[in-house]
Formats: sequence, C-alpha cells, structure tokens
Amino acid sequence: MKTILTRLVIFYIALYLNCTTNNIAGNSTQTGNPTIVGILYCPDGKTPAKRAKVTLRNKNSLADTAGILVKRLALSDSATAMTNDSGKFVIDSVDTGTYVIVGTDGGNNLALNDSVPVKSKDSVVTLPPDTLKPAGALKGVIRLSEGGDPRKVFILAFGIDRFARVNADGSFKFATLAEGKYDLRVISSLDNYGVLDIVNIPVGSGDTLNMDSIVLPFTGIPTPKNVSIKYDTLKQIVTLSWSKPDSALVKGLNVYRRNVDSNSVLKQVNTSPITDTLYRDSTGIQDQTYEYRVSAIDKNATEGVKSAGVSVKIASYLALDTIYSSKGSANSQFDYPADISFASNGDIYIVDYNNNRIQVFDSAIHFKRQFGSPILNKPYKIAIDSQQNAFVAENDTVFKFDSTGTMINKITLSFPIFDIDVISNDLFVLTNGDSITVFSNDGNRKRAWKCGNVNSSNYLVSGNSGEIILNNDDSKNILFFDSLGNNLSAIKTSAYVYSIAFDSPKQRLFSVYLNNSGDSYELYVTDKNNVEIANYQIPTDQPGEGVAIGLHQNGTVFLLFSSTNRILLLKSFLP
Repeated sequence: MKTILTRLVIFYIALYLNCTTNNIAGNSTQTGNPTIVGILYCPDGKTPAKRAKVTLRNKNSLADTAGILVKRLALSDSATAMTNDSGKFVIDSVDTGTYVIVGTDGGNNLALNDSVPVKSKDSVVTLPPDTLKPAGALKGVIRLSEGGDPRKVFILAFGIDRFARVNADGSFKFATLAEGKYDLRVISSLDNYGVLDIVNIPVGSGDTLNMDSIVLPFTGIPTPKNVSIKYDTLKQIVTLSWSKPDSALVKGLNVYRRNVDSNSVLKQVNTSPITDTLYRDSTGIQDQTYEYRVSAIDKNATEGVKSAGVSVKIASYLALDTIYSSKGSANSQFDYPADISFASNGDIYIVDYNNNRIQVFDSAIHFKRQFGSPILNKPYKIAIDSQQNAFVAENDTVFKFDSTGTMINKITLSFPIFDIDVISNDLFVLTNGDSITVFSNDGNRKRAWKCGNVNSSNYLVSGNSGEIILNNDDSKNILFFDSLGNNLSAIKTSAYVYSIAFDSPKQRLFSVYLNNSGDSYELYVTDKNNVEIANYQIPTDQPGEGVAIGLHQNGTVFLLFSSTNRILLLKSFLP
C-alpha cells in the first residue's frame, strides 16, 4: 500500500509542478469574490518592490489525510499577482479560507505571510506592509532506526507545498525560504514506518537552520539496539545489555546463543520473555567462543528480527593446558586412572586401577617408573609423605611403599577404605564412609572418631595447618576438623561432591560437582567461607564417572576422569 501511495505522490508532484490554475479551491468555501491586497518593500524597508511576484496558496492542514494531500497537489490550487510601481499587489476572485502568501523579487529576497484568513463574501483583506528579506534555508538528516533506504522518504513543507528530496545519506534541504515558521510532514514508502509531523520550525533571514537528526517513528517490531557484552572472568558470568526498547511496541525480548567453535545453531537460552535491559549467562564452557543475538517480541507474541551478533570467549582463572588420553598397559597409558598425589620433589603419582600399578612422572609429565605389580589388586587411593613414601589403598588394606617402590608395610582394617591422606607423616584413613582412623608412620593406630553416617563421606584431604576436610553428602556439607577430630566448621554444597582438594597456603577449597543439566562437571574454587573465587566447566560424555583432583606445587590443577581415561591439566591464573 505504501509503495502505491508513494507512486501516486510522486506522480502528483510532477503534475503539480507542470500545471497551474488561478482557481483557488481546496479547503475553502465559495461564498463570493473577496480580494486580498498588500504592499511589498525592498530589503531596505523603504523602497517599493516593483514587479515582485506574489503567490497565493491554500494553507494545508497537518490533519489532512494522504488522500486529501494528493487531491490538493493534483488541483495545484494557487494564484499569482505582480506588484505595481508602488509595490502594491491585488489578488481578486478569492474564495473564503486561509491562505499562505509568498512574495519574491525574482532574486534571493522573499516575504512570507503564512496565515491569511478570508472569512466573508465580498470582503477586502488588506495586509500590513511587508518587506522582502534575504532567503533562508532549512536542512536536516533523516534517520531510520531500523534501517532502509532514506531515498524512499519524502518531506513536504505545508503551505508552500514544496517537497525536499532525501539523499542516500539521509540529508535533505529546503533552499530559498522566506523568513517565517514552517510545518513539515515526513512520509516514507518503507514498511513499518509512520508519518512524522514537525510544526513551527523557525527559519531566519539569510540563515540556514540545521535540524540535525530526525528519527522517523517505527511502527513494526524493532530490532534491539546497542547490544553489548561483558564477561566476568572471576565469576564466569556473561552479561548482555541493550538499549531499552519502546514499550508501546515491545512486550519482551529473547536471547539466543550458539557455540562458534562447534558451529552450532542459535538456540534460545531464556525460558520466558525478558523485560529488563540485560541478561546474565553462566552456562558457557571454558575456552569456547559463543555468539549471542537478541530479538524483540510484540504484544501479539510475534518475534522480530534478531540483532547483530556479539561474541565472547569463556576464559577464566583456570584454563585448559593439556589433555592426556591413552588407554592401555604400556608406560604412560592408563586403564581407569583413579587417584593422584604429589611428592615434595614435584613427582606425580597416578593410580592405574585396572593395570594394578602406580605410575610415576616428573613435573614435566615425563614417565619415570612404575611400581605395585603384582602386589596391588585394583588400587584406587594414594597419598605421599614427606620422605616420598607412598601409601596406596585397595579394598580394606593400605600398602606402604618406599621411594624406590619397595613395599615396606601394610595395614589391614575391618572396614572398606574410602580415602586416605597424610598429614605430619600421620596416615588418616576414611573407612566405611563414616569414620576417620589415624595411624603413625610405622602403622600403629593412634586414634579414631566418627565423622558422619555410613557411606556419607567419600573424599578426605588434609591441609598443612592440621585441617582434615571431607565431604558429607547426606547433609550436603563439606566438613572441617582439626587433627584430633574436633569439628571446626562446615560449608554447604549445591550437589553431590565428586572430588575435593585443598590448597593449604592459599586456604582455597577445590570441589568438583556434576551440574544440573548433567552434561558437564563443574570445578568450583572457594575460600573456607564458601565465597566463590572461580569456576571451570568440563564437558563429559559419561556423567557420573569417577573424578579425582590434585593440586601440584607449581599451581597446575590435575583432573582425572576414570571411565574415559582422560587426565586434564588446568593452568591456574588465580591471584
């Protein structure tokens, strides 16, 4: 419809420019033959303006519809007269109505009277003397908030019935305007743009008024503007923000996301329309790049065009450094890596469960030796003391090996062993998931205490300040004891704990959980008050597989995924 209207307007503009008539009609009513008279002076205000041309037009109303406007242009309702030697002009046979009168000396001097009423039959309307003055001009720039070709916008100056052409950059200009006030109507043939009226625009003599940007109102579903993205490395939160949309046009917004690295499709990430100007997302995977787009929804639940994409790479204080994944029985191969521990010299001890052995690597992950076979049968836990003695647990027994891998002692208990650790060369053993027993370095029992219900705790770690830390999945707590078994504190966990580790010097707890969606593990780093410091997400194809965590002296974080035989090394940038 707008295209048809535009073509009609263009056609009638051409018709108007090529046709003239002295029959004044339009919004007037025929009641007789009134006359309009007046006098024009030259710019000095004293000399009569001889042979100046005076044009009379109906004063079109901004309330006129497009159809009436086209009709007016088609009729080309105007009349002209010339001033005599005294500067006087007479326009007779005028209908009643309201008129705009423009005078010009044929050069750059003009005069405007924008509201001349003719009210009664046979009346003579005498105008006050007027002075021709140097012409002014009016210019501006049309802005289309949702894009489009500005050349499909037309601007009409009411009263003088002049159109300004809009250029490709949106600029337009009305040149040679008499001093006065003007009303403009901005019309577009583009879809979803309304009509804009601007009234009482003052144009001065010999001056160009710059209206700067004129934004044409959009009536469709706007595309969200100024979409920007921020990323909190510490909290692993992406925050999208955008300009507040027009509430008359927009009921809510949707956010879409895709993984750029895997070239996935855009998927909506919000569950209900967003009415705010921001959205936070904490579900991204580390070292992956994501693109976000935002779309608006109108009151009829119709969705508009998505915004341009903004991207971010999920980086954190923990970054993936290396992945080892080689199943087998050769050196540096694994079949269900179950646990990890570190010697004071930096050597790395990894429990190779199905191969019934312990493999030892230097700090650069170069294979050094292996031990345990044929003594061990499905070992799953290990701890190293200050003399590089290795304590290895399987079923209900703890084996002690010296630094060469020779077995020198073993301790057999009456209950299944869940975890072990060494503090000040004492061995702490978590049995039955509910008790801790302490042994001296030579294997003598020193003390024991109850720490929960049967099978409630699976992981035990120690700190060099004497802390004993273990999970309690029954109460969803991580518990802190001193070395004598006195409960110090507890922090709440959000889900089942898969593994824990403790950075003693920095007093930081590392906890591994399976997230709610079940498609990735989450490693959380908190202080002892459970204030989050950082987190890291690891995708998994086998949710629920065993996970072991170890903190090397050089700051590297080791994560062992047993079923998939993966060992991940995370580089730490924690302060």
